[in-house]
Amino acid sequence: MAKELVEELIYAKQLAGEDLWRLNEAIFNVPEDDVIKHQLSSRLFQLVTRIRKEYQAGHFYARDQGDYLALLGTLQNQPFSARQSATLRQWIAEALGAGKDDFGAQDRPARADLKKLQRLTETNQVLAEELQKLKKLEKAVRIFASFQMPSGLARSREKLEPAKAVSTKTPEQRAVDAITEALKKAGKEKAKAQEAPGYQVHTDIGWRRYDEDAQNMIQNACTKGREECEIFAQGQYYKINLKRMVQINPGTGNEREIRLHGQRPVAPEMPKLNFKRLMVEFKQLEAQIADGSCEGFLLRCEPVEDNLMEWEVDMSFPSDSPLQKSLDNLAAIMFDSTLKRLTLCVRFTVEFPLSPPEVWLRRPRMRYPSGQTGPVTFGGRVCSLLLASAGWQPATSMLSVFKEVQQSLLASEIEANTMVHIKKEYPKASVQLERLNTELFHTVNGFCKDGMTALSPEAAQPFLGDLKR
Repeated sequence: MAKELVEELIYAKQLAGEDLWRLNEAIFNVPEDDVIKHQLSSRLFQLVTRIRKEYQAGHFYARDQGDYLALLGTLQNQPFSARQSATLRQWIAEALGAGKDDFGAQDRPARADLKKLQRLTETNQVLAEELQKLKKLEKAVRIFASFQMPSGLARSREKLEPAKAVSTKTPEQRAVDAITEALKKAGKEKAKAQEAPGYQVHTDIGWRRYDEDAQNMIQNACTKGREECEIFAQGQYYKINLKRMVQINPGTGNEREIRLHGQRPVAPEMPKLNFKRLMVEFKQLEAQIADGSCEGFLLRCEPVEDNLMEWEVDMSFPSDSPLQKSLDNLAAIMFDSTLKRLTLCVRFTVEFPLSPPEVWLRRPRMRYPSGQTGPVTFGGRVCSLLLASAGWQPATSMLSVFKEVQQSLLASEIEANTMVHIKKEYPKASVQLERLNTELFHTVNGFCKDGMTALSPEAAQPFLGDLKR
């Protein structure tokens, strides 16, 4: 009976005063012939240690003090070790000392209640201090409300402003009027800002003007002839479709109407191609190839299908270089002498010379040594710092560009791919003129615009030089 009760109380989540009485009765009624074994005595002392902790924490009522003392008194006569028995006697003395002052009390407050009372007392003290501050503030307000201007000063003011009516409003009313006037002024300024020229979006409360950063982004897109742009407004990114005049929320897909208020739309700038510079570069290369002043590494430079914005260039390399040896080997294998040279395709954008040209490898196919990379992409485009926007300078000549391409290819240890058993070239470079597909250029590859004037090469010669080619 005692063993089962001990196990039950050890695993109980919470102990009550009734459990003290039950345990005391079970231990007290153990038959004299039965001896509490060592294992049970250890479990029993473990349970009593827990009971003592909860008693000290105030989890039992004052009326349970008797049952607690009775249980300790019963346990001190049980076969515990000398150290455990001494601990039990110390706990008995501790319980008797704690109950001297309130002996006979029916409901001694628990320790948790005492802590709660202490917290309430501290909160009450803080509130009392706040109350004293509010009383001082109330006194100052009363003094301000009861203030009256001295009679002499009031009469002199009436003489200076005889037509002004004497205000009978209280200070509180005057303060309310001042706040109302300030709100009206702020509302007028806000409305004036909304009426300022610029782009506006239609919100749930009406038309709202974009801030200056968004205005600059939208106007910049209009100037460049773009149909879309991104802005940052009200703490979020939005996409602006200038063709449909809507604001699009990328996260939800919701659209709101936008408009340009108070000013005329910005006319897009027509991109200008410097044909004269392009013609000068082409003529210089032709002359240098003809007289051999380009050190012999450029063998041919011709426009593709009479298109001056796209060139085809043949390039050779030093005879002792691995690249040139691989080209010679490929030409011998394929019985094609044209494979002894590298053919490049050069394309110019409409922003040239402000933007760098694009250089593409046409033939033959190239390969890198195992584990290495180089300036030629899988699609055949030649990449270099000089051909990037960050490293390009408008004054750079095309001869310098080709020298940079040659040095980059030699430094990368790239070779002709002799494992290709057919005469396979790189695919033709894809058209990279999507940026022109705007209101200015309705069709990229089939350009057509009403009202344009066509000139023959002879008529354009005074402006662009010799165009007979």
